[in-house]
Amino acid sequence: MRRSLCLSLCLFSCLALTQMSYAGVRDAVSETVEQGKGWTPLPFTPVIEAGSALDLSHTVDAPAGKHGRIVINKDGHFATQNNNQRIRLYGNNLCFSANILPSDQCKALARTFRMMGYNTVRFHHFDREITSHESGDSTKLDENMDRLDELFYEMKQQGMYITIDLFVSRIFAPNEIPGFEKLDPASFKVLMMVNDDAYKNWATFATNLLNHVNPYTGIAWKDDPALFAICMTNENNAPQNYRRSNQLVKQQVDAAFEKYLKNKGKADVVGEDRKAWRTQFDADIQLKTFLKSQKVVRDLGCDAYLTDANMLGQYHVTPTRQVMGVVDNHGYWDHPQFPRGSWGLPEKYRNTTGMSEAYPVPRTIMGSRIFGKPFMVTEYNFTFPNRYRAEAGPVMGGLAALQDWDAMYRFAFAHRDNAIFGNQPMHRFDTAKDPIMWLSERIIIDCFRRNKVAPAKSRLAYAVTETDLKNPKSGSWNHGQFDSSFTKLGLAVQIGSYDARDKTNTPKVDAIVSTDGSVGIARQNILENHTDIKKALGDSQVDTRKGNYLSQTGEIAIHNWVGKMSIQTSQLTCAILKARSKEQFGKITLENKDDLPVVIYLASADDKPLEQSERILVLHLSDVQNTGSVFATDKRQLLKQVGSLPLLVRDSQATLRFENHNASQFKAYALDCSGKRLSSVDLNCDGKQINMQLNTKHGEQAVMVYELIVP
Repeated sequence: MRRSLCLSLCLFSCLALTQMSYAGVRDAVSETVEQGKGWTPLPFTPVIEAGSALDLSHTVDAPAGKHGRIVINKDGHFATQNNNQRIRLYGNNLCFSANILPSDQCKALARTFRMMGYNTVRFHHFDREITSHESGDSTKLDENMDRLDELFYEMKQQGMYITIDLFVSRIFAPNEIPGFEKLDPASFKVLMMVNDDAYKNWATFATNLLNHVNPYTGIAWKDDPALFAICMTNENNAPQNYRRSNQLVKQQVDAAFEKYLKNKGKADVVGEDRKAWRTQFDADIQLKTFLKSQKVVRDLGCDAYLTDANMLGQYHVTPTRQVMGVVDNHGYWDHPQFPRGSWGLPEKYRNTTGMSEAYPVPRTIMGSRIFGKPFMVTEYNFTFPNRYRAEAGPVMGGLAALQDWDAMYRFAFAHRDNAIFGNQPMHRFDTAKDPIMWLSERIIIDCFRRNKVAPAKSRLAYAVTETDLKNPKSGSWNHGQFDSSFTKLGLAVQIGSYDARDKTNTPKVDAIVSTDGSVGIARQNILENHTDIKKALGDSQVDTRKGNYLSQTGEIAIHNWVGKMSIQTSQLTCAILKARSKEQFGKITLENKDDLPVVIYLASADDKPLEQSERILVLHLSDVQNTGSVFATDKRQLLKQVGSLPLLVRDSQATLRFENHNASQFKAYALDCSGKRLSSVDLNCDGKQINMQLNTKHGEQAVMVYELIVP
């Protein structure tokens, strides 16, 4: 129960990015997912077959740190220290007991990560697993630290660079922070900004952890080159945690605000002016706490890059992000809501595609990027049971590459140790249970980490001015976010922001936008029509009224009102196809015969152009649900029962036609989700043209993966 509570504190903060209000959902008509009614069973174990078309182990340089630390190059991106080689990082989160594994499982999981093509991992929610509040001092490390040490070692050996948080969900003993009989993590996050005892508690745990010598590496955590980035406190944006805090903590924060006003000579301020000063206060204590925390870590001799305030794209956090070593943010599409109690059934979802809204995730977090600093997204997901969650592959992979971001992490691989190696039904976030998430990772890794999709060259910045920082509503969930007319430009070119009050940090960009027009272009509804923006967009095509976006590179096209997206490069083609549609991409034709959208991915597995490749991977992603999942209506917006195994794939058919110089020599195979060959598949070849029928219903077992290979 406590574990669920702590998890909720981490994730609830992202609801504003992903949810809108619902109309009431009636239980008059319900839908139960059942085998044989358009659904076919799919066995799934989260492993990769060595040497298969899904095995990317050869693309991960191991061990992590073999070329020295990760550094920041002259262009503001991650690079390896000894050879100055640009490196993009992509991986996943491990949460709670998924960080505390037996030796054999540490080794196996690290190998699986490498074979998937991950080159980084985020240890998350581990702080409550390696400490014991029962001793009265939760800053001390306990015996579970040995398990985390070994996992660190094995991940490092397999090429994973590691990032951590110094506070997420550690459990406090009664009065461990003097005067607080009970203290939940959200309350602690804001309390440590105004209470010396709370801050000292944070600093003590941070010191104990970073000074700890890992017996498997022989190196203190603070000195290990594999530990490249540290978040001071996860999702600690001040106004959001204040709202979730207990009353005693709120009183201390309010008292600190009164003192702040008095020091500013504003003790009598009221109304909207008072709210504006509260926004400034939140920004100031955020920055002050980060700088204090940074000093603690640096005084220990730790050179890892430091970050903080990693949720929401709000203006008032920009000054803090400006001084960080790296910038981090989080975003979710269709995060669950809980109408009858936290983290319990029933669960409410939108169960809609992000297409119609031009993908708020990742757009809502694009603006928080600071040019000249690496940008990380350490949590994102398109969550189960959303039937469109396969969209995460092209959307996150393609747009992160277009933005030229530096690191991304899906949330999460697993929340418990038994979720990694035991077969369980899907639920909410875990990649280890969900074949759609599992296979979508390949699309993201190819597009983003392996640089198969090009970044845009033009860059646009939002200048955060005094007007924004004094906005009385900017600390709320739904206000103070970077404007939609600006973030939609991020579907075509790179976007970011900066603190315009500091004239020495004006980035070198092609155009600047601001709320009040005091810097650059004044914000307006259709920014793409402004002369300076048109010039910056160059060959891009942006029409927000019609929902048409063509990236500056020409590789990514989104037509959100029509309901289709595509990525096309020399080595891959990926498309979100609307129901009953046929699309032509050069010499490639894709036809979706399904009554719902699907994602189809065609990629060279030998890194040759598709027309010359001798090994090709094909993914055909429809939807996967649990047997016996019960939804209140066929819109699936209220999940009443999670269901059980076996997993069921929605029956779907598609046709693939493309040209390849080796067409007549190809053999085709249906693969399981590990990449293991199940059976041969018929191919029709006409000269250089390959014609292939895709069908998720493959006898008694569903199939979503195919391999074409010249023997």
